[in-house]
Amino acid sequence: MEPPRLISMEVSTSGRSDCYFRILANRSVKYITIKAGALDAESLDDMPLDFQNILPPLPYQEDTWKSACITRNPSSLQLEATLSSADLPSEIQYMEAETRMYQVLEGRGIAPKFLGHIHEAGRADLEICEAALRRFHALGFVHGDCNKYNFIIRPDGQVVLIDFDKAKTCADPALMEAEIASLEGQLAETTGRGGGLYLHQSQQHMSYRMHDD
Repeated sequence: MEPPRLISMEVSTSGRSDCYFRILANRSVKYITIKAGALDAESLDDMPLDFQNILPPLPYQEDTWKSACITRNPSSLQLEATLSSADLPSEIQYMEAETRMYQVLEGRGIAPKFLGHIHEAGRADLEICEAALRRFHALGFVHGDCNKYNFIIRPDGQVVLIDFDKAKTCADPALMEAEIASLEGQLAETTGRGGGLYLHQSQQHMSYRMHDD
């Protein structure tokens, strides 16, 4: 029996938000929510390689639970886990939706198999970003979050899209054109909204996302 392994994580860079992890164990996925403040930044950084020693002991191979919430007891200062077999919390559902979108786009040259540090798009990249977004629309979807950090410019000039948690099917050309029309302003904004680090490979590898609060 293979040991459990971490397959995706979303981590707050400020520590003010909850962090989300998916762990594959015995062909089932366990959803782990670490409440804000339960782990320090160093421990969160070490999660990909050492999560079993960082988290409290969990029965990964048992099918009696789907998700766990990790908190730190304010009195004992020990980590505690609350297991649940209920349906996935809403905070986790979008991760599943985003994974499904990556599966739909795999091999189409629109979404990346692997990303490192994000090179943000800018106003000068409007034409190639618009072309990538139109290719996405041609598949019958709107993206839903066209901020400039979600357009990755490769060294060869190819544009790929990321961050599909708000994407949805769409057959309305007017909505697609509205998304296209918003693109120039999105690429020009300077607030930093949406910035972060995202790594994504295949289902056999880990995806890693950091976000600002």
